[in-house]
Amino acid sequence: MEDAARIQGVVGERESLRLLTLNALGAQLEPLPNGRPAGTNVVLTAEAGRGKNYLADAVAAPLPEEFYRAFESASSKSLYYRAERDPTVVKHRWIYPNEAEATDQLVEMFRPLISGGSASHLTVNKDGDGRNAAQEFRVEGPVTLTIPTVRNKLDTQLQTRMLVSELLSYEGRVAAHSRAFSKLLLPEQAGEDHTPRIRAWQAALRNLTNVRRVVFDLDRKEFCFDSDQVSHGARLWGNLLGLMLTHAWLEQRNRQIVELSSGRAIVATPEDYEAAYLIFKATCERSIVNLSDTHRKILDAVFGLNQESKFTDGFSLRRIAEKAGVHHSTVAEHKTYLTKSAKLLREVEGGGVDLVADAEPSWWQKDDLLVGFPRPEQVWRWWEGKNSRCNAEPSRQARHSYYKDSNPLSYPQNSVGLGTRQQADAARQVAGDEVSGGQIPLSDEIPDSENPTNKPTSNGHRPVSGVSGAFEDDRQKTFDEREVFTI
Repeated sequence: MEDAARIQGVVGERESLRLLTLNALGAQLEPLPNGRPAGTNVVLTAEAGRGKNYLADAVAAPLPEEFYRAFESASSKSLYYRAERDPTVVKHRWIYPNEAEATDQLVEMFRPLISGGSASHLTVNKDGDGRNAAQEFRVEGPVTLTIPTVRNKLDTQLQTRMLVSELLSYEGRVAAHSRAFSKLLLPEQAGEDHTPRIRAWQAALRNLTNVRRVVFDLDRKEFCFDSDQVSHGARLWGNLLGLMLTHAWLEQRNRQIVELSSGRAIVATPEDYEAAYLIFKATCERSIVNLSDTHRKILDAVFGLNQESKFTDGFSLRRIAEKAGVHHSTVAEHKTYLTKSAKLLREVEGGGVDLVADAEPSWWQKDDLLVGFPRPEQVWRWWEGKNSRCNAEPSRQARHSYYKDSNPLSYPQNSVGLGTRQQADAARQVAGDEVSGGQIPLSDEIPDSENPTNKPTSNGHRPVSGVSGAFEDDRQKTFDEREVFTI
């Protein structure tokens, strides 16, 4: 990940890069036993010019060409026609269009493709004798999908099959991005050749495809997403586990590989679940309740104006913007979503807006949106309990916090790495084994997240596993000689 950021010149955004890296590489996984793709799909939303495509381009930079397919526009049947001669044209590929508009005509194909692993189209064409003849086009997966967009909402049936991640703005972002652009003009930047680094990554990633199946040997009824408040919760859980499986696939040189009747498989560990959980917590809060911080500012402003003026026929967009501390055009951009989809605002005569009847801040506040997900310490405890029952002398590899308080930007000498993380305390206090429950205010689709879980205290650093390559001048080392580091 760090090499991708360095090649593309990405400023910050490490959590989103981690998410997109696992999203992209999830296409390399073997489908689940029921044929469903195992990888994760992502809607990446942000305002125009925020850098959505730039991040996707950064992730694609070190990937082998056969790992992804990018495009700017497409007709509704374009991929079917490409698959006429080769149904596997997108098999094990990460698909990312330039914008949501490029996928509007492909929604009917993407829904079964990312859910079931294939899509078919029936049509009628002329045969050799000029007569009408039925024809079937079939596109085979698995694939993973990333859709960058400025929209708050896509096709509902497609969006609930995907995680929703928002690129938030922050103070000083524009200066940091423009400063990075200025650095591209420096002479040393123009002379830097990333080709050896890219080739090392491509060789390392191709090597990992020798084993594509990942399993997780934990049979507990509590290992699930337990919340009836989210109608698409099973899809949400599947996408979270897709991050876990892809993390284990990247870490396969530091994971047990077992022989199954269907072939070799990598055994994921709670460390992989913890990594997925933390990435989800940091980037995908809108996957549960589809409200952004900007939405909340607008709603809080309207509520505050109502408190100041008990008798009102609504408020102008400019007055709401002043109260919320945003530009009035921002309120205009989000008004339709908050009235038509979230149904928290209503339009009034004269062009103003107001809250719907009885609306109050608890409807849109950020609560613990990870309620219902097993916490990492619970999963560790279940895992250790299973091992203690199976082994007379239980042992466990040293556990490692994913990336908290570590320096993910380090570059070990002569290695193409993805960062470092800390070694965690061997013992962890666990409050209980139950999956927490609770009530969550929801919109008509998707959310925000905070996690009550405290991370373990770290006591040291070491390079950890993952995918990497090493190079010396222009000569690549073999994969077995490379040091490996995590994302």
